[in-house]
Amino acid sequence: MVKEEKTGAKAVIIVLIAVFILIIAGAVYVQKVKLSKVLFEYNGFQVKREVDKSGNLYSIQLYLNENSEPSTISVRNDPRNLEDIPVEYGLREKVLKSEAFVTMEPNASGLTVVAAIEISKIIGNEFLYAVPTKGALLWDVGTGAPVKDCKDADDDTAIIKLVKGNQTAVYSENECVIVEGKTQSEIIESADRLILTLLGIMKE
Repeated sequence: MVKEEKTGAKAVIIVLIAVFILIIAGAVYVQKVKLSKVLFEYNGFQVKREVDKSGNLYSIQLYLNENSEPSTISVRNDPRNLEDIPVEYGLREKVLKSEAFVTMEPNASGLTVVAAIEISKIIGNEFLYAVPTKGALLWDVGTGAPVKDCKDADDDTAIIKLVKGNQTAVYSENECVIVEGKTQSEIIESADRLILTLLGIMKE
């Protein structure tokens, strides 16, 4: 009788230990899943999701030139969610010229303006490409803003045109680079796809 009670007690202890181990393992797994959404590696680059007043930002560490300390750039979209956006091969030479204009319709939404800022802060960054970059409009509305369209692209001047259209993609028409989205928010996605491709973080 005593032996049976001891055996039963041992069985209960073993079950409790097993349950405890499962709980710990489950908690560790959940924590890893949560962490992978906040901090992860993408194509060898460390990416961290942060939140500001305007929403999510994805900060990516990269080494510029021969600096031993990493620098950080930020985009609005998780690079893992941009892989299905097609980007034309070889756009780098059409973007990185003596000067650049990021142009859009005068009635474009604030989201398209955000896309323009995303592009400008990378190609105009003195520590990255240092291309003098200005905003422009596709036609004159009397504001004094530069008016630029694809016809203005040449060997010295890059024209990056943001448009809402039938696809979400990055491509060119002759020397002009088109950043297109089916919605205004998808224009930002295409802009981030272009940026991350130029930086070598995403593949062409």
